[in-house]
Amino acid sequence: MQRLAHGYSGRHGFTVRKTQKVKKKKAEVAHRLWLWKTVGAILTFTMIFGVAGTFFVGLRIRHSLDDLSNLQHNLSQVEKENKLLYEEKKTIMSKEYIEALAAVRLGLYAPAAGGNGRGGMKVSHP
Repeated sequence: MQRLAHGYSGRHGFTVRKTQKVKKKKAEVAHRLWLWKTVGAILTFTMIFGVAGTFFVGLRIRHSLDDLSNLQHNLSQVEKENKLLYEEKKTIMSKEYIEALAAVRLGLYAPAAGGNGRGGMKVSHP
């Protein structure tokens, strides 16, 4: 004999209300489980994409720093070369260098202290 505590008794001996409570609890557990699985999946994908994104950004920053280092090295070489060329230009444009070059290549010499009546320039003929 079945107990009829709260109304109609189902075929397994449980009352309808008790069966509804069990089904309701199973549905709540299934809903909570689905919710936690969804949250877990979202967190997993977020972590994967976050780590991959951080790795990619790190590589790009490293590549950019390497490029910057190379550019600074090239700039320092260009500045050094520029300084050497400027010093060479300064030397070439100096009065002493021009007089020496004129004396060697053209045979022109600086005016003598006393002068010889030709504007102070000696011209030698080979």
